Amino acid sequence: MERINIGDWVTQYRAGYWKVKELHPKYSPFDHGRLHKSEPIGIVAVLQKAFSNTFKFNMEMSTCDLSLCQHVTKAVTRKIETYFKEHPDDKIKFETTQLPVPPSVTAIHLNIDDAQRNHISSLLNIELPHLTYPKVKEILSDNGLTEVLPGADNTLLFLFGYSWEQDKNFNMIYFRYDFKRK
Repeated sequence: MERINIGDWVTQYRAGYWKVKELHPKYSPFDHGRLHKSEPIGIVAVLQKAFSNTFKFNMEMSTCDLSLCQHVTKAVTRKIETYFKEHPDDKIKFETTQLPVPPSVTAIHLNIDDAQRNHISSLLNIELPHLTYPKVKEILSDNGLTEVLPGADNTLLFLFGYSWEQDKNFNMIYFRYDFKRK
């Protein structure tokens, strides 16, 4: 199997034809069995969609494990090249539009009131943009709060980040958070 590189056209588990925009190493975020935190466990591909399976021009961004990607056939590559020759405005749009990459989301179930939420929010703001899951757990613990089982909660704390952006201890760094009351 030929190695996939940045710039290659691929398919993935989501429908359509995608161009590889970035490749990032993927490391284990925890110890589990024989797997140890910080061990390489693959590559994350950042992909930009250009076409649906029916070859309708349709742009979006996605991420997935590179092992889930496959090169498109030569016939599909020719079809992509022909389409962009016949539709130069779409080619320019595809090459120049900066679409946001969807972040990974971690959800923490909490049972807190508005005053606690506001206090935790002020502490989380101090940590941005270097917020990590262990730091969130520490902030919660220092304030007498713990994660609760789904169903026992009234608030979800969503943490947004990219799995390839990590601190020196291989903890994902979150760039944003949001509380959602149930």
